Amino acid sequence: MNQRQLLSVVLVPLLSLALFAGCEQGESGEPVDLVQGSISYEARFASKDGAAIVLSNVSTIPAQFLLTFLYDAEGNLLGATYTDEKGEFEIQSSRYLEGGEFVLFTTVFLPDGEADPVVGVLNPTQGGDPYNGKFKPWTWKFDVPSSGKVGDKKVTESQGSGALFLYLFNVFAYLELSSNLINNDFSKVNSLAILWAPGISWSCGACYWQSGSQKMGETQFDQSIFIGGEPDGSSAWGWAVTLHEFGHFAAQNYSRDDSTGGPHNLGTTIAPAFAWSEGWASFFAASTISRWIEQPLPLYWDIQGGSSFWVDYGSAKCASGGQMKSDIPIAPDPQGDIFQDLDENWVATMLWHIWDGSDLPEDSSEGDYAAVGIAAIFRAISSNRFMNFNRGAEGADFVDFLDAVICANKSIATDIQETAFSYLGFPYTFDDNYCP
Repeated sequence: MNQRQLLSVVLVPLLSLALFAGCEQGESGEPVDLVQGSISYEARFASKDGAAIVLSNVSTIPAQFLLTFLYDAEGNLLGATYTDEKGEFEIQSSRYLEGGEFVLFTTVFLPDGEADPVVGVLNPTQGGDPYNGKFKPWTWKFDVPSSGKVGDKKVTESQGSGALFLYLFNVFAYLELSSNLINNDFSKVNSLAILWAPGISWSCGACYWQSGSQKMGETQFDQSIFIGGEPDGSSAWGWAVTLHEFGHFAAQNYSRDDSTGGPHNLGTTIAPAFAWSEGWASFFAASTISRWIEQPLPLYWDIQGGSSFWVDYGSAKCASGGQMKSDIPIAPDPQGDIFQDLDENWVATMLWHIWDGSDLPEDSSEGDYAAVGIAAIFRAISSNRFMNFNRGAEGADFVDFLDAVICANKSIATDIQETAFSYLGFPYTFDDNYCP
């Protein structure tokens, strides 16, 4: 069942199917019951400018896969659909147009075959500490002319186009998660609300909250991601932060995350389970955007208070506050043990080099022998070995991940060990006794 078939199942019972007399006529003089148009929005993209991250001037991009409703002047629903990959839509009205109709676009996503939304970008009116509340989704309304041809509409940055950027990234991440971890069985998913508005700040900056259960009318979203809308920050345009928080959502619900939480900053080492949690989330962001654009982009970045930082997981280089940082990420001690504290950005660097070279080509790197691909990584983090066994430090960590990858395919044990130890400096050796 595709999206349009889904909407016929979910929404048609709500429609009035009677055709009314006295209808509005189109340009040809014939009654009109088809509404067509397209919608795009303004977005900003980040680029590396030496040691800084800068946001571009606004670009206009299509509003893809956006839920679109057609209403009459009294607010009765006449039809619905999703925009396509070009932002175009076509709605067959349940009656001829009479005048006063309008289309309403909203940031709510229902997967095929589901009657309840699984992703919603909601519009908070106040920030502060993350909280549970009742919110409306972002919406944009445009009148329908008598011809039914709405034309090309655009949502500007001042009208909240950042919500459409967040919607796109979270919906795509959700669909990828479902295809890789639950075989598109949406009965197994938890729904997710993303709370963002310009000028609204959260005490956590940006964060994922497993207990963040939000209401939208009578609909409830199980969990939440909070994204700050500060004018001197990355705000909605910070796709790396958005996908990082989604990586936490994925680990908490469909893998294992034993992080103790707490402060974590550039240039620090933290407990292995904590470092795994944060490193996994940042790797998820970098590997996901790379596969979407079909070229390696091993970059994590953010802008906070007008100052930016970036970490390149391919080269293990970092810049902060406009200065290159030669000692970040912090490499592990190859003479140490597997229980040592780790830099979360080095964990992400190690994950990148274990992964890359299979789904996408990589520049040849002497000593980097591993290229397991994303499918193997998703299998590893949801495997019996990773979910239920422990060998390294307390809680799920990088050691447990490497064990899980090799347990699923022991022929790559030598390549993984050589890459982890000789190339990345982590003192790992495989132990077959921990394979279930």
